[in-house]
Amino acid sequence: MPPLILPSKKLLVLDPCHGGKQPGAVAGNYKESAICRAILSPLVDSILRDRKEFDVQTSFGLLNKPINSTWLPNARRADLSNYTLNVQPIDFLLSIHLNAGDPSAKGMMVCYRTEANLQSADYFYSAAIAYAESAGFDLAGNRDEKLQARPSDLAILKVAPNSLLVEAAFLTNAGDRQLLLLRPDLYADAIKAGIYAVMNSL
Repeated sequence: MPPLILPSKKLLVLDPCHGGKQPGAVAGNYKESAICRAILSPLVDSILRDRKEFDVQTSFGLLNKPINSTWLPNARRADLSNYTLNVQPIDFLLSIHLNAGDPSAKGMMVCYRTEANLQSADYFYSAAIAYAESAGFDLAGNRDEKLQARPSDLAILKVAPNSLLVEAAFLTNAGDRQLLLLRPDLYADAIKAGIYAVMNSL
């Protein structure tokens, strides 16, 4: 086994939801996995242009997997956990998803595993919503629960000590869906603001 790398730069890993034959939430012809990838691409490019003092990788790129491959949640957690334990620590992992359900429900929600992650979730959410408001958009929506503890059922949150899952919007809400399709760059920039708030706190 190769020795654990102790790099000078922190490592940010961005995990797009689902993949391959797993489309995630579906509303008509629109698939969660495709929309999240449309957000991911400008997000990674924007972070790289900013030349921040940390490295950024997608989960698929980190482990040399095709972006369209099916990578089931428990296998993904195991592979990424093995990487952070035996190759290089992941300082912050963010998994990007969309919500679904009541068509009247809208807005962003951030899921975290334990109370130790609550502050990071709050930093992320507050910065993302503030960025969107500064650009003239409301991503907060109408959900009472903006931050949600998910201690056991989301495998991806078990990868690294600092892991969050953002439900960027509701695919089943017509207004959210239209904004996702027209302005994936807005979501990318809001998520980036949340990422920077968390990375600056580490």
